Amino acid sequence: MNELWIVSVVFALTTTALLAWVGFNRPSWTRTYTTAVRYRFAVVAHIALYIVFLLVVYALLRRVAVAYEAVDPALRSSLMWLALVITACVRSVVPLSSRWRAWFHRMAGIPHQAGRFAKFLAETELEADEEIRTQAQAMLLSRGVDAEHDWLPLAQPMHRNLLKATQLFIQLRTWTDDSRYSGFAHEVKNELDHLRQRFDRLSFQVSRTLASIERLGELKRLFSERSAERPGTVGEDGDAASDRLDREFDDHLRRLAGDMIADACEDVSLFYREACMLAARGVMATEATRKGRDRAIARLGFKPRQREARSPFGVLLNAAVLLYVGLWIFFLILPAEAPTVGGAGAGEPQDPVSLGQRIAIITVNVLGALAIAIVPKRRWGFANAGLHQKTPVAFVVAAGTCAVLFAMLVNLAAGALLHGGWDGALRRLFEGAPYLHSAFLTAAAVAWLVQDHRWLGAKSARERHLRDAATFGSVWFVSSLMAQLILSGASMDAFMQWQTLAFATGGFVFGAVMGYAIPESVRDERLRRPGPAFALPLSDFDAGSLPPRASLPAARTPARIEPAGHHRAAA
Repeated sequence: MNELWIVSVVFALTTTALLAWVGFNRPSWTRTYTTAVRYRFAVVAHIALYIVFLLVVYALLRRVAVAYEAVDPALRSSLMWLALVITACVRSVVPLSSRWRAWFHRMAGIPHQAGRFAKFLAETELEADEEIRTQAQAMLLSRGVDAEHDWLPLAQPMHRNLLKATQLFIQLRTWTDDSRYSGFAHEVKNELDHLRQRFDRLSFQVSRTLASIERLGELKRLFSERSAERPGTVGEDGDAASDRLDREFDDHLRRLAGDMIADACEDVSLFYREACMLAARGVMATEATRKGRDRAIARLGFKPRQREARSPFGVLLNAAVLLYVGLWIFFLILPAEAPTVGGAGAGEPQDPVSLGQRIAIITVNVLGALAIAIVPKRRWGFANAGLHQKTPVAFVVAAGTCAVLFAMLVNLAAGALLHGGWDGALRRLFEGAPYLHSAFLTAAAVAWLVQDHRWLGAKSARERHLRDAATFGSVWFVSSLMAQLILSGASMDAFMQWQTLAFATGGFVFGAVMGYAIPESVRDERLRRPGPAFALPLSDFDAGSLPPRASLPAARTPARIEPAGHHRAAA
């Protein structure tokens, strides 16, 4: 019966989680309108809500069964199945489930997060690769818009916006062939097709608008020539009337051309914003981290303002939370034995502090070592490698030494508070002495890793993260082995136990996680050497398929709308 109960619970929880996950992803494009972190938190919270509802229903049913004294193992399984059916029925009630889903969508920023990201892209400078710019110019040329043409000043902003939108469009339409974006492109296939249709219609519309504006310039020129040739009143009154007529005609032409350009610019801006929205959704759907999104938009040609390094206090706060929670999990999984120094005290532990107190002391010691290495690096020049990119060895050694002194002070204070008096302080210092080298190694390793020139040969930020994790994890692995060797009194029989490997492995895991998260976030990216250029995706547009330039419609020379008196003077 126990097996049946376990199977029933696992099946009910799995089914409820699956129903909640499917219900959250309605409509199907939900994931592409927010970041991966926000999406995952919202999905987990949505699933947790339904699981809590399932357990509450089961608890109520069990209470009813207890009231009738009818609880047995078989009935418990039946109650769990009944709770699952009730949960599924509640999930199918659209007014209720849709409200819950909408609330979690708002919590995840769906769809507002994509709108903010698209607005950021639309306001960011776009400088695509030279190859993409050449393809964009050739594509516009095939539609009658010559990028090398000396357009009228009124038409130049529209032409620049159209060229920028074309550069982004050329890159978006290649996503179907890019393994990185092929999944997203398949999901939004209809929207990509709609974007292609809009671009074709827009490009030809802009081409006709530019041609019409130039015809207005020609019309003005012809009108001025005919105005100078036609017979009229001779004298100052006749010239004044002719000039007034020319000015009125010129004003009408300018307003007409301005309205045409404003309409075309609005259409181009709407198309560009729609393309930016699609680009934002694609980047958020394929990149899980902020740095990954920055690299993705850089490949597209966007030039966002480079971020400064994070505040050191924020880094320390994250490290403190990570370390404190991680230590609790570690010691609950692998209970810590009371340490004895030199094999002393058969059955008499030398460290009577509780587990919570011990974790608090370890957290304060490690956090102090990190602060000693990180804060000076972010604030004072003596702790930085400088322009010569040479590691400040004196600072590395000094940071380790100061960390040892800080750990000694923490142990003295903890002993005075926990054991009482000077004797208690000295006792706690003696109990923590086998771990003082850990403070030195931690501070020295962090002070060495956080230098801005560290791992300059790495090809990506992820590779730098992995190198940091391997280095810091190895330092804590060695530190844990040294601590176990000291605690065993240099006795190999006591040292060669499974607990030694367990604590050393735990030290490596903790060190690797902290090494992955901390050093790269402290380095200043503005002072780092730029990494290798990211190759832009190739376009399916073949410039060689264009007709010869001579076969394209001849570009007209722009005629400037000038006062008619100028033409008469020239004549």
